[in-house]
Amino acid sequence: MISPVNGFGQPGPPDAGSVAIENARFPADAYRVPYAAEPIAVEVRVLWKRASVPAQEEWIPAVAARWTSTHVCVHVTDPRAYRPEFWVVPSDVRRRT
Repeated sequence: MISPVNGFGQPGPPDAGSVAIENARFPADAYRVPYAAEPIAVEVRVLWKRASVPAQEEWIPAVAARWTSTHVCVHVTDPRAYRPEFWVVPSDVRRRT
């Protein structure tokens, strides 16, 4: 079971300066998934969710740090993200060229 909240099972961003990511998903077994010995440079599709406006889609640089067949944990440095790491489905990730 996945949670459609903020990627970490919490109901929203922790501070007013950050933006929720609508497509973040938290897999039930996330805490059992080890970090990769060699993370992979990727781009992640983010749906920025702000109150009272439709979600804005954007591909941003990231690093895939953990993954399963159904989820990928990415690390981003974008200051808009409410967390530096969050989970998404594999179709929201592509390798950087």
